[in-house]
Amino acid sequence: MLEELQTKIKEQRSFGFSMAEVEASMREQGYAQVDIEQAIHRIGDQEMANFKQKHPLLSNKMFPLVMLLFTQALFFLLLPKSAAEEFSITFALIGGVMSLVFSFWTAAILFPSLLDKFPIATGITCISSLFIFGVAFIGMTTSYASNELDRYGKRVRAKVSDLSKIIGKRNDMYSMTVVFPCEHQVNCEASIDLSEREYDALEEGSDVNIIYSTEHPNIARIDYGR
Repeated sequence: MLEELQTKIKEQRSFGFSMAEVEASMREQGYAQVDIEQAIHRIGDQEMANFKQKHPLLSNKMFPLVMLLFTQALFFLLLPKSAAEEFSITFALIGGVMSLVFSFWTAAILFPSLLDKFPIATGITCISSLFIFGVAFIGMTTSYASNELDRYGKRVRAKVSDLSKIIGKRNDMYSMTVVFPCEHQVNCEASIDLSEREYDALEEGSDVNIIYSTEHPNIARIDYGR
């Protein structure tokens, strides 16, 4: 009977019916609830066994933890600091989301009982990995940029080529692109984050004093000491 029941459940699932709809249909056909649950459990075991056979790496219990650690190493150790600073917001979002996904995956695979007993606390802990990663990554790139400007900073007069404003739900983000003469090229270009006051005080074509890194010209800040 169970094999027949499993076949019917698989057939209805293949037509796109939800599991709740399939269970209701099986009950209407006279099957006992205990038999339905046992058949569903067997189907799940079979699907999991097939998945493990086809994807041994993804089904390995240590895989999400290894990927979580690799994510941290990739963004904090392997990624060139100059590239990390130039695209800090983008990398912070990507790395944060990856940390969030692998944190939940690790908790579900390695600590299922903890997830069952304390779902809210475990969920909050995993979600916090996104914010912790973002804050740590931005802090790292900000520190790197400050050190670069302290070591290789050069003051020049730049021209604002573009002003950008990104409207957010809570806070807006402002930035400008500047063009300036540099050592490596006739002209270099850099993007600089701005406050709202700085954004309002500037316009395209304005001249502005900046300090940039002669080693990595994309690292630049407004120079208020000049």
